[in-house]
Amino acid sequence: VNGPEDVLYCIYTSGTTGRPKGVMVKHRNVVNYSMCSRYNLMKHAYENGLTTMVSVTNMVFDIFVTEVITTLLNGYTVYMANYEEQRELDPFEKLVTDNNIEVLQTTPSRIKQMFMQGDCSKLFKTLKLVMLGGEYVSSDLVTKIKEYSDICVENVYGPSETTVWSSYYEYTDERNCIGRPISNTQIYIVNGSNLCGIGVPGELCIAGDGLARGYLNRPELTAEKFAKNPYGEGRMYHTGDLARWLPDGNIEYMGRMDEQVKIRGHRIELGEIESRLREIEGVKDCAVITREDEGGEKAIYAYYAGEGLSLATIRDRLSEVLPEYMVPAYMQEIEKIPVTKNGKLDKRALPAIDARVSKEYEAPHDEYQIALIDEVKSVLHLETVGLNDDFFKIGGNSIKATLLVVHLNKLGYKLSIKEIMSLREIKRIAGIMKVKAETNLVSRNE
Repeated sequence: VNGPEDVLYCIYTSGTTGRPKGVMVKHRNVVNYSMCSRYNLMKHAYENGLTTMVSVTNMVFDIFVTEVITTLLNGYTVYMANYEEQRELDPFEKLVTDNNIEVLQTTPSRIKQMFMQGDCSKLFKTLKLVMLGGEYVSSDLVTKIKEYSDICVENVYGPSETTVWSSYYEYTDERNCIGRPISNTQIYIVNGSNLCGIGVPGELCIAGDGLARGYLNRPELTAEKFAKNPYGEGRMYHTGDLARWLPDGNIEYMGRMDEQVKIRGHRIELGEIESRLREIEGVKDCAVITREDEGGEKAIYAYYAGEGLSLATIRDRLSEVLPEYMVPAYMQEIEKIPVTKNGKLDKRALPAIDARVSKEYEAPHDEYQIALIDEVKSVLHLETVGLNDDFFKIGGNSIKATLLVVHLNKLGYKLSIKEIMSLREIKRIAGIMKVKAETNLVSRNE
C-alpha cells in the first residue's frame, strides 16, 4: 500500500561526473501536479470543455506524466501515437483529425519537424491547445502555429526535480518568457543569499509541493541542490538556470548558469562528455563546447590534445559510453587546449572544424547513391559524404531525416523517416531506394 510520501517513479538525468542521477518523485508530487494542471497549464482546456489528448512521448521522459497520469486523473481520453504516428506528419494528422484530438504537449523540435513535412493546416485547426516545452520556444514558431486558427499555445517550463512543469505562459504577444509558477509552487530568483529585484538576473530556484524527494543514493548532491528554503517553508531546488523577473510578474528565461545545454530537446552537460573523453587512453586534455553549425543549428564540438589518436577511434570509444545524441558531431585534434590569462578555457581561440567525423570514404556508383549523397550533403551542409557514412554520425538527426525525406520525395524517390532511422548507413539507404524504385517499375509494367 502506497502513501503520499512514497516514491512513484525514479527518472534519470545526466550528471557532470559522467554518472546519471536518479530523481525520486513522490506520489504527492504527481497528485499535486495533476490537480494544479487543471487550473494552470490546462486551464484553457477546462474552460473550453476539451477532453482529448494525444501522447507522443516515450515513457522514460517525465512529460509522459502529463500525457497519461495527469489526463486520466482529470477524466481525459488519451490516444497513444505509435512509432510511425510520432514521426510522420500524415499518419499523425490522421490520428488527430479522425479522433478530434484537442490537446498536444510536445517540444518545439517536433513541431518544426511537422512543418518540414508539409501543410499542417488541418492538424492545427483540429488541435485547440498546444503546450511547448523542453527547449527554447521562439516567437516565430508560435506565430506560425497561430496562422491556422485561434489556437492556445503555452510555453511550459520545469526540471524533473520539481515534477514536470513548474511554470507556464500563454502566448498573447511575441515575448519569450516562461510565465508564472503553477499553484502550490514558489519561484525565487537569487544572487547568492539575496533575492533579486525586477529585471536583475539571478539563479532560478523552485519551492513548493512539486519538489522531489531528492537524488537516488546521492545524499550530498541532494543536500546541495535541495537546500533549506530561507524565504519560506521546506526546501527549494537550485535549478542552475539564469532568469529575471519582468515588471508584470512573468519570468524571462536567460539560459544556463553552468555548462548544461539543450541539443534537440536533450538536456546535456558538456562536462560529462569531457570526463568521458579524458578516460580514453592517449587523450591528455580536451574541451567540449557548442556552436551553431552551417545550418544554423546548435551542435557539439570537441577538441582534444593527444598522441595521434584517430577520429574514428575517439568516436568509437565515446559511442560505447555515451548516448548517440551526446557524441560530438564535430571533433578535431589540436596541439594544446587554449586558455585565457586567468587560466580558463579560451573558447574564442578554438579553431573552426570544417568537416564532421566520417568513416573511410567510398564514392557513389549508381544514380540512387548519387542522388542520396547529393541531398545528404545539402541537408547536412557537408562537402563530402561517402557510402560508408552513418547519416546520424555525420550530423543527422530526426529533423534532418525529415528534411531529407521531403527532398527525396520531391525528386521521385519514395522513402520514409522510419527507413532512414533503421538503416542509417548511406549505402543501405540508397539500396532500399533502388529496391523500391524497381518494384514500383515492375508494378507499373504489369
